[in-house]
Amino acid sequence: MSSDLAVLGVAVRTARQWAGLTIEEAARRGGLSPVTWARVEKGAAVRGLTYAAIERALGWASGAVDAVLAGAEPVIDAFMTPGGDPLIEEIWANPDLTEGQKLHLDQLVRSANAQLEAVRQTVRERLRRTGDHLA
Repeated sequence: MSSDLAVLGVAVRTARQWAGLTIEEAARRGGLSPVTWARVEKGAAVRGLTYAAIERALGWASGAVDAVLAGAEPVIDAFMTPGGDPLIEEIWANPDLTEGQKLHLDQLVRSANAQLEAVRQTVRERLRRTGDHLA
């Protein structure tokens, strides 16, 4: 177990506990097994798609796991927070969903989030240029 993965495990466990979720609840939100979730919390290496599921379940922005592994704090995604869009959660929790379908859904959500972030950045920049102090 690398020390970076151990740090990630602590961050994941802390975020899960802060959200008031059990391992089983968090795993269900991410479409993972509780065993896989527990492996992440223990600092074990898992597949990349698992990290995307962890981000989604915890309401972290895309790339938050990479940020934690690089020594930064995870970025919270305001669009996909725990208890976020119930339709996406319901679809993700479908046991008949294949890994390919999960990957596709994940890519769609990430794309929508990236577009939303681009709009936020544009608004912030325009507010800065106009001198609005809310930016």
